Amino acid sequence: DNSTYLAVSGRDIGGRWTITPQVGSAAVASATFALARPPVKVTAKVLGSDRRRLLRYTVRPQPGQRVVFSETGAGGADRVIGVAHGARGTLSFSPTDGPAGRRRILATVTENNLPRAHINVATYVAPPPLRPRRPTHLVLKRVGTTLRASWSASSGAHSYRVTFTTINHRKQILELPARQRHATFAIVRAVDAATVTIVGLDADLRAGPAAKGTAAPGKGFPVKPKHRRHKGKK
Repeated sequence: DNSTYLAVSGRDIGGRWTITPQVGSAAVASATFALARPPVKVTAKVLGSDRRRLLRYTVRPQPGQRVVFSETGAGGADRVIGVAHGARGTLSFSPTDGPAGRRRILATVTENNLPRAHINVATYVAPPPLRPRRPTHLVLKRVGTTLRASWSASSGAHSYRVTFTTINHRKQILELPARQRHATFAIVRAVDAATVTIVGLDADLRAGPAAKGTAAPGKGFPVKPKHRRHKGKK
């Protein structure tokens, strides 16, 4: 249509404006204006400790505005915490599983489903990822030339790694699903002492503390897990 459009924007441009065409220029067909939206304002603070956290926020409400809070950190520790409702409020959350260290809280602001702003509103220090607990009630029992190991569930375990060794350096490693809490090892000579070590593994195959038991040669009896003593503790 051979038209030329001119827009004026910026800060502190309110007041009376006059449009005067230069001599010989084309006539002004029309003029209109649009009111600028108030600036976005979102603040937040993380309270609490360890895995029980509270995000306290304040938002300047605007028509059509939506504010979504999420956390982000190293190692893919990213997830949505929740959506703001009203000018102020709180959101309870637990740090998503990932490396320990500094995490950022990001506010994503949209208006009428269109993106408007991404604001870093808070930080906090996340704890190390949860590890499965030590398996308990480890029992080793000889039956003929086999050795059977059984144990109780490890909280947080998605699977188990069972390591079987004998005094003559035989070694066998099993990866078992969480629902299976027993293992049988064949052709175990009665004269050989045997040791079984069990660790719970999380979904990322991170191991928790181990339970360890030893069956003496030719004997079958319940064996209490042996735990290593830490320095400085009795």
